Amino acid sequence: MIPLLQEVADAHSLYLDTIRPRAARNGKKLLTWVDDADNKHNLDFVLERNGAEDHQGTPVAFIEVAWRRYSKHSVNKAGEIANALVPLRQTYARTRPFTGAVVAGIWTEVGLQHMLSQGIRLLYIPLDHIVQAFSPYGIDLALEEGTSESFLQAQVDRWDSLTDDDQEELAISLLKFSSSKFIAFRNELDNHLKRQVSRVLVLPLHGETLEFATVSAAAAALMSYQGLDSAAPLRRVEVQVRYSNGDKIDAEFADTAEAITWLEAHA
Repeated sequence: MIPLLQEVADAHSLYLDTIRPRAARNGKKLLTWVDDADNKHNLDFVLERNGAEDHQGTPVAFIEVAWRRYSKHSVNKAGEIANALVPLRQTYARTRPFTGAVVAGIWTEVGLQHMLSQGIRLLYIPLDHIVQAFSPYGIDLALEEGTSESFLQAQVDRWDSLTDDDQEELAISLLKFSSSKFIAFRNELDNHLKRQVSRVLVLPLHGETLEFATVSAAAAALMSYQGLDSAAPLRRVEVQVRYSNGDKIDAEFADTAEAITWLEAHA
């Protein structure tokens, strides 16, 4: 995934963060992002706007990667992925980041639909594509539950013995086996990142909030409403941004200064 995502990052002038030491994390390897409930989530890939090696940028894409050999494990893993990506998307709702999962092996339709239903874009690579890609390099991934640990270790050792060039060739061969899937996933990511603002609605709200015990009382009050006193204080500013790909972001601010700062950051 790294070469594909790096191409996307370069095309959109973004920073690609991966699992490796980074100065912005004081040299730590893990990509840990915190949601608004103070829960920490370790991720595989994050694309950042205005990010750099020594400082963290604004997240515009969160992407998880997972492998499962048996369908009985896939539903639980799908839940884990959703439980990380959905809260982070809500936490950073003002920038509406792309949320995606790259899953390989054997996954049930229930597990896949669980992620899709929560707005997570999927790249699913079936087990047979994995087996076919690794086989020419002497690595047998047609494993079963009863496969011995010694056999498993031999496959790991075989992978470790490959040169960097051989590992890259293997990755390219996997891209070819699942080329349509990789292309579709990249197109979804590209379309999200290159979206354009189609219109911006700004609604300054003045006056006091009117509260009623019943619907009929609220309706009666509106019938007799005489309009706004121009001297009424500003209570908040609502901003609605609509994008060319159908995305929308709704935000509320306590004053115009906050709204202006936010709009300038999304210009």
